[in-house]
Amino acid sequence: MVYQILTDRFWDGDPANNNAEGSFDPATGNRTHGGDFAGLTARLDYLEGLGVGAIWISPVYLNAYGEYHGYAARDFYGISSQFGGLSELQSFVQAAHQRGIYVVIDLVLNHMGDMIDSGTANYPAYDAPPSPYVLRFRNLSPRPAAPFNNLSWYHNNGNIGNFSDPEQIL
Repeated sequence: MVYQILTDRFWDGDPANNNAEGSFDPATGNRTHGGDFAGLTARLDYLEGLGVGAIWISPVYLNAYGEYHGYAARDFYGISSQFGGLSELQSFVQAAHQRGIYVVIDLVLNHMGDMIDSGTANYPAYDAPPSPYVLRFRNLSPRPAAPFNNLSWYHNNGNIGNFSDPEQIL
């Protein structure tokens, strides 16, 4: 049986890392609640008792604005400190393997966190590229990791040359 876990919502094994990204608030549904790799490790006996053969965890990389779910990446190369970091992840995987449990890490590569918007007051949301439209990062920190920190490559307007052509805008 494969057991899917949203890491932040499963078990808080180390309260010291709860506010690592500055977004801890278990009373609010869209903020972090404290689940982490130490919590996953602490509950492996429970999962093994359920007959779990594989654990599928939510993405582990650094997220924009401290998002809890893992699906708003700002750096595909870093491990989120709110989950405990690389060494805690390695400890969890090793402990799971010792019990004969596989670990699958969810990985979404078709998008990143929403970190850019219009730098032009008259265009707060992006629909089509009007001539004065200027892209900017919402915050200067944290910035996406290279190469996604270059707005001439990383933007939300694609390569559409003619927004009146239905074949280009599909």
